[in-house]
Amino acid sequence: MMKLKQIVEILAKSIKECHLVEALYVKGSIARNEEDEYSNINLVCVVDEANILTFQEKKLDLLRSYQEILYTHEAPTLPLVIIYEDGTEVDLTIVDSIALHETDSFQILFDPKGLLKHLIVQPLQLTDEDVRLLIDRFSYQMFEFAKAYCRGDGLYALHLAYALHQAYTQLYRYVKQPIYSKIPSKGFLMSLNHEDKEAFLATSRLLRYDTSLQATQKIVEAMQQVIVNLPLMITIAINYVFFEYGKRKI
Repeated sequence: MMKLKQIVEILAKSIKECHLVEALYVKGSIARNEEDEYSNINLVCVVDEANILTFQEKKLDLLRSYQEILYTHEAPTLPLVIIYEDGTEVDLTIVDSIALHETDSFQILFDPKGLLKHLIVQPLQLTDEDVRLLIDRFSYQMFEFAKAYCRGDGLYALHLAYALHQAYTQLYRYVKQPIYSKIPSKGFLMSLNHEDKEAFLATSRLLRYDTSLQATQKIVEAMQQVIVNLPLMITIAINYVFFEYGKRKI
């Protein structure tokens, strides 16, 4: 398979030559030079509002400049996802200059008007309020898990155990890797040292139908350890009474 950056060059050339795009950039792992063979190509096209409909009609033909498309998926407010015959995935976002904002590293491919010159990356770090809401939701899901498990609804209890695990993962990432803490799990495991990774996986491996209670108990213990070591400005805003109530139920 062709290198991802070579594919980006082919697609960028095709998109620029349609003369409907004001600016074009790639973001994510490719922009950070962290891509591997499994990475997606995240392209963002800045298109004048007057040209958006025309560009929408042409976009698939432009993307076929690399290879025939095997799969497409598009939904309102989400990027167009395409997968080529060789398995390469491209996520294409179309925005106008007014709605332009970014939360990830980016590399400019085309910007003759300098529209991207002042584009600032918004941090992917949870705010204090995000953390409070995350813990609040965790406490409620503990309460819901206890009810589901006690009534014998094992499948729903397992679903809630996974939700608790995701919330814990996100808060743990907030402590270990705060700048990416709005992304709960992607790439996180690779950032941990061996000891932390093994401890994290020991709990994760318990997430099965027949051990959902043990898994949840471990997750709650780990979550509490993270919470008590959070900054004071966050902990004073947490409904810790309800957290303890949910913990006692489990």
